[in-house]
Amino acid sequence: MPKRQKETSINHGNRTKQKKEWGDKSISSSKGKNDHRRKTLEDEELLDDAMLGTDVGTQRVEEENLEEVSDVEVESEVRDPYQQWFATRVVTESDKASFDKILHDLDVVNDFQMKTLNLDEKMQTKVSVNGLDDSVDYSTVQCDVALKERIKAKSEPYLAQLRENHRLFTLFQQLTHYHDILYTSGIELGPPSDHNDQLISALSIHMLNHIMKASDFDLSHTNTIRAQKRLLNEQTHERILQKDALKKGLPYTPNPDIDLSAKIEIPTFQDQGFTRPTVLLLCPYRHYAFHFVHRILSLLPRKINVFGKSKFDEEFGDDSDPSEARQPYWKTYFPGNNDDCFRVGVSFRGSTFRLYTDFYNSDLIIASPLSLKQIETRQGWDYLSSIEVLVVYGGDMIAMQNVDHLRGVLGNTNSPLVKNRNTDFSRLRESYLCEMQKYCRQTVFVNTALTSQLLALFHRACFNPIVGDRFAGVLPVYEGAVSDILSPPRQLFLRLPCDQVTDTSTVRVKYLENNVLKVINNPAYKKILLYCDSYFEYVYVKRLLMENCDERECGVIDEWFPAGRYMTDASNSRNRSYFDNGTIRVLLFSGRFEFFRRMRIYNAQTIYFVSPPSYPNLWRVIEENKIYSDFVNNMKNGEKEGKELSVGVTVLEEEEERGKK
Repeated sequence: MPKRQKETSINHGNRTKQKKEWGDKSISSSKGKNDHRRKTLEDEELLDDAMLGTDVGTQRVEEENLEEVSDVEVESEVRDPYQQWFATRVVTESDKASFDKILHDLDVVNDFQMKTLNLDEKMQTKVSVNGLDDSVDYSTVQCDVALKERIKAKSEPYLAQLRENHRLFTLFQQLTHYHDILYTSGIELGPPSDHNDQLISALSIHMLNHIMKASDFDLSHTNTIRAQKRLLNEQTHERILQKDALKKGLPYTPNPDIDLSAKIEIPTFQDQGFTRPTVLLLCPYRHYAFHFVHRILSLLPRKINVFGKSKFDEEFGDDSDPSEARQPYWKTYFPGNNDDCFRVGVSFRGSTFRLYTDFYNSDLIIASPLSLKQIETRQGWDYLSSIEVLVVYGGDMIAMQNVDHLRGVLGNTNSPLVKNRNTDFSRLRESYLCEMQKYCRQTVFVNTALTSQLLALFHRACFNPIVGDRFAGVLPVYEGAVSDILSPPRQLFLRLPCDQVTDTSTVRVKYLENNVLKVINNPAYKKILLYCDSYFEYVYVKRLLMENCDERECGVIDEWFPAGRYMTDASNSRNRSYFDNGTIRVLLFSGRFEFFRRMRIYNAQTIYFVSPPSYPNLWRVIEENKIYSDFVNNMKNGEKEGKELSVGVTVLEEEEERGKK
């Protein structure tokens, strides 16, 4: 295969340099000792990218030649959060029992105590104080961030930007101290902005720093064990030579470098998990994975060899046609590559950074929940058994895709091994031997808006905060949407009695069936818009309309994704036009469609919100826009025509009856 042509690329410092397409490989200019290494790297460049697959693998492969760690400061950093959280932490059975009791109280008794701290005018931090004597003041800087020396220089420009943003720097402090975090920005994560760029920088620095510390911690102990084994083998070999010489009566000259009387012991370390991957990053689309990997690459030292970058750029780069003069409107909020099925393993050892490594030989796994669910049957979940840092970036987008996939991944993370994956059980941490690894995992949720669904997932997926530190749910202070209505129509908010939270959707739909259907079937009512925030409510109401209403008077704007599933964009636009000109009286609309498509509906006379919008704040390119006020402001408030009734809005809300089980 011919050698690849060189291309011009720009590094982080805006300096132009000729680099090879295979990846950023910087080789020392010294001659002699590096000749063999240079030839090896050149041979690897001839590999075909197609050979770098996305195979999950079967077991961990022990590396034969380990490089010496140049900046092993793990032993001396007493105040390093990594040392305190993973290296020296001991979790006992009594601790586990107390943790489970607190979690049971939170889940069953619903006794959840929070302390609110104001970070700025539009930001709050809610700190859990359940089972704890006090809470940490997150609004103050706790201590300097313990970063590895190899990434300090490259991280400093990003840290300088974070220090100028009090909110994000406080978030970064919590990240580096391994607190469980539910961060709700109130700003869309898709469009480019300083906030999103700094947020990716904070998460990338933390993940890379953790991977380097875990790798160096493991390599330093592995080198120590191998060095002692080598000394023991040399001593044993020397004793055998001495014994043979004495037996044959031959003169024996001992090796002065080997002390035959010394007692050499092989040290034991408890520093590993069941499998090698320690960090899991879940993203909704390839676009976000692309930005995370490139930000991590910008943090690596110059002499790090990168493999698989060209294939990664080809598969995860922007797939839009640059020749198109006008991009679709949704591209503003979902830019780049919008494929939601992907997975890639990343390994970092010494001076080598590899993409597309199999999961059992990776340090970082970047994937979408959909792709992990697809390989569940044949691969299982063993590769997630030792995750120490779990980051869910864009949890609201993932929940809009399919929340069951996310729930399945979270539920199987840190599960015990099903098969032997070449685990060195002599080096397992105590928490893994006692099946308590989930209590030491850091879980980070990053969302645009906070929903009850995500909040429930966060509470059920996080066990870490009860171990000794607290989690912080950072969420924006919303100003409300009702005050943004320009010409307010009649608005009716109905609270429906409900025995359990799980029955809320059923109660709303039953009310719609018993009270709203007769209004829909009344021809005196024109242009009725039905908004269903939940997809399940949408399917239920759609079937209800099909069974009880005239098909010629009803239309739906069905589920639509950037990938072009379900109904086409033309069909949805045609139904909106029919609703606008009065061809159809009833239009069914879903919150998931509004989230992905951002289509405006004009001139509605009556709107029924089967449930309030989950996303009160959706940011557009120029102005802030809120779903509720957007729908209401686009209603027809002009002169009445014929028997058209007054314009009105009805919002159905549930009211849980306390004391009932």
